[in-house]
Parts: sequence; structure tokens; C-alpha cells
Amino acid sequence: MCDFPNSEVFWEVLFDCGEPNTQKHLARVIKFALCQLKMDEKSSAIAQETVTVEREVTALDGTTQMVAEEQPKAICVRFIHQMVEMLQERAPKAWRKFDAYLDVFFSFMVNSADEIAEDKDTYDNKSDACKTGIELYFIYNMVRHLGDFIL
Repeated sequence: MCDFPNSEVFWEVLFDCGEPNTQKHLARVIKFALCQLKMDEKSSAIAQETVTVEREVTALDGTTQMVAEEQPKAICVRFIHQMVEMLQERAPKAWRKFDAYLDVFFSFMVNSADEIAEDKDTYDNKSDACKTGIELYFIYNMVRHLGDFIL
């Protein structure tokens, strides 16, 4: 889910697919996974734990080298960061078809995996999942990212 070349299919469906039902159902699967991970990785995500990941980078001259970079340990946070990166260029180009994409941001903040599984339109603002999601939104400055995008 978090490796860009491998996750391209998610972005193609969420931004480029002309079928709203397909977008809605893929978003539901992503929301369920993220909301489950949010609770499973709660302590790591809130503590902002990181891991060092090495990846191969190819320079303009064709040479490759290994580069180490710090990434959040929590997979759900890595995926949300990848979604934030899409706000820069890709999301604005698909503004007519990105409701499901924006719904993933909202659900990560307020829903539990059970609420997604039950396809509820409401959420419990006193639940641990909602409190955790809101705390993570403030820790990772999500309001700023989304606010910048809207403005």
C-alpha cells in the first residue's frame, strides 16, 4: 500500500476511474484497512516512531545508489503521507472525481474499522478510534495540509 510504484493502481482508480461505484468500494477497502491499522499501530503512530528504510535511487546520469531515509514506523501514517503528496499535483487534476479520495481522509480521522465494515454513515465521536484519529491529525498537521489544498 505504501510503495508508490506498487500503489499506483489505487491512485488510478481513486483519481482516474470514471465509475463512481468502483471508486466508492475501493475507498471502503482502503478505509477499513487504515482504520484497523490506526488502532493496531496507535502507540507507534502517536509516538511518531520512525524506521530507516534503504531504497535504490537512479541519478540523471544512470548511476544507481542506495539512499537511507527515515519513514514513519506506522504503515497507516506512511499511507496518509502518500495521500498528502497526491494533494500537490494529482488530486487537483481530478477534482471532479475525487470524492472517494477525500472520504478516506475523513474516515481515517473519525471512523473505526467496525463502522466501516457495517457501512455506517455516522461515527461515535467518543470512541477510541475517533479520539486516536483526531490526535493523529493534529500530530501530523493534517489540518494544515488539507487546509492548504482547499485554499
